[in-house]
Amino acid sequence: MKLQGCRALLTGASGGIGSALARALAQAGAQLALTGRRADALAETAAGLQPLGGCAHVLPADLEQGDALPGLVDRAVHALGGIDLLVHNAGLAEAGAADAPDPTTVDRQIAVNLLAPMALTRLALPHLLREGGTVVHILSGAALVPVPRLAAYSAAKAGLAAWGDALHREFAARGLHVLNVYAGPTDTPMLRRSPLAVAMATPESPEVLAAAVVQALRDNRRSIVRGGPQREAQLRAARDDPTVGDALHAGPGPMPRR
Repeated sequence: MKLQGCRALLTGASGGIGSALARALAQAGAQLALTGRRADALAETAAGLQPLGGCAHVLPADLEQGDALPGLVDRAVHALGGIDLLVHNAGLAEAGAADAPDPTTVDRQIAVNLLAPMALTRLALPHLLREGGTVVHILSGAALVPVPRLAAYSAAKAGLAAWGDALHREFAARGLHVLNVYAGPTDTPMLRRSPLAVAMATPESPEVLAAAVVQALRDNRRSIVRGGPQREAQLRAARDDPTVGDALHAGPGPMPRR
């Protein structure tokens, strides 16, 4: 994909991976519309693009509120003149037992991690198909190998990965491309807040992940798995043989994923 001059709508742009993606895309020449819940944090991300020669439109929205999504797409199209690239980065991980009595944490994670990206893509699809556009899903290794105490998060990310693959196969002949990014542990506030944090290899920085996403876009990749060849081999083996995944996540607690 040619990123110079492309018009991108980026969700979850208020910090962490989202801010790094905004900087990487701006450096590559993309025009940006940034969305997230916190207007002040979005404005800070946008201000950080100015030294890079980038300029971004700030479009606050709560993706958990489905009725906000049509207006978000309309505002992005009005600001940018169209949408060539839709990056689903917003994510929510709330650890807890699968049989916990309060279902609201499950509902929130399914809404933010699965239902909102699906709805937003459907709304943006006419614009993306008009431009031969691209959709990016920032996923997790949990989409390949579900993680105990992150069952809802794992299920939502796996569902979004399946949605992305099906979407690509359905619309590739009309010019749509989908990139699924299976992130590893990434040094973000969400990871640092996790009550499930255990000893692990040094997390990848958001900047390194963002650079890999930009390169994958330029190379028209369909998917990338972060964390190195050994981690990719482990995840793919565990996906094919659930007992391998059982062994990976045995012990005092699971390794958190994005």
